[in-house]
Amino acid sequence: GYGSLTIEDTSHTVRHFKSYLPNNNTGAGAVLEKITDKFGNALNFTLDTYGRVTAIGVTPNGSTLIPYLTLTYNTSGCIAQIKNVATSHQMTFSYSTTSDGSINVLNGGYLRRVSYSYNGTNTLWAAEYNYNSAGMLISAVNTTSKLGIHYDVNSVTKRVGVAYETGNGSNGQRISFIYGTDFTQVRSSGSDD
Repeated sequence: GYGSLTIEDTSHTVRHFKSYLPNNNTGAGAVLEKITDKFGNALNFTLDTYGRVTAIGVTPNGSTLIPYLTLTYNTSGCIAQIKNVATSHQMTFSYSTTSDGSINVLNGGYLRRVSYSYNGTNTLWAAEYNYNSAGMLISAVNTTSKLGIHYDVNSVTKRVGVAYETGNGSNGQRISFIYGTDFTQVRSSGSDD
């Protein structure tokens, strides 16, 4: 880092920013480091040398820091895990280097899976994301409930033509988009189940 900036609004909430020079992972800029309300309570963001948030905690006025969340990053600089310090519940983020490549928490590139677990052992649910060969998102599916949303993307215009729900062997709502000059027409059909 190389400096700081403080902004106070009309409600006397103070936001403290820490500025950073550009490096291999981020450009130059300022990152929010702390928010203090008019009563002296603070929300604190611990930052690494790249300006990424690695921990979030609360400091009540006149008290000490209470840790809340920890955030870790993989070697590609992508968020790998967010963990609740008090409950041990955590979100794990997995990626692939190509739109259809192998999924791994160590990869960078395409977000392919988000899982929620208790203490990293029992996965309570997970969502998987799939992309077409052009790298555009075409589906997001809850792997536990099998409910999902799918997108039919026009490969030329790069626009969504249809978005539809799936799950439990049936289709839900279907939304179609028709793009004109200076307007978009939206049509829906299907089951609301």
